[in-house]
Amino acid sequence: SKSLSNFLLIRDVLKVYPAEVIRLFILSSHYRSPLDYTEKNVTNAATSLERYYSTMLRLKDKLGTLKGDESDDGLMAKIKVFRAHFIKAMDDDFNTAKVVGSIFDWVRQWNKYLDEGKGFSKMAIQEFQSCMSDCHHVLGIFGSEPEDFLSEYKAKHVEKTGVSSDKIEVLIEDRQQAKKS
Repeated sequence: SKSLSNFLLIRDVLKVYPAEVIRLFILSSHYRSPLDYTEKNVTNAATSLERYYSTMLRLKDKLGTLKGDESDDGLMAKIKVFRAHFIKAMDDDFNTAKVVGSIFDWVRQWNKYLDEGKGFSKMAIQEFQSCMSDCHHVLGIFGSEPEDFLSEYKAKHVEKTGVSSDKIEVLIEDRQQAKKS
């Protein structure tokens, strides 16, 4: 409350976190549920988005190595179910928390596929990217370029720690010089 001085202004929060982190934090709860703003909860949202964009970057890199238009019917069917689940959740009283949970289930699944070297098609990645584009158009999150978000997140994280990028570069250079000596 303002009288107890325990409130934050959005502009102050945006100095520490990218706007998309705040959007994810808000959309991770149903709009009728109370919103519990704590540093830990917002940090969890930031870490989740970092994981999402890191996965999307991995998929983007993988997409560049895949050839042909072969289809992975099993994975494509799962992605179509995800799309239908998204629409159903939006029709179910705009249940954004359910959608966000499903998206992070997919993030875990894609990381598992990538880590285990499982084969999947270019079409499956493109279909998933299309689904995420649809989610972005409705929710306003998950639409940044992975490189852009990760770069902004890293810059704000470094700024939050109070150490400048220049100081980090100087420390790295000093360490390299010390190793040579």
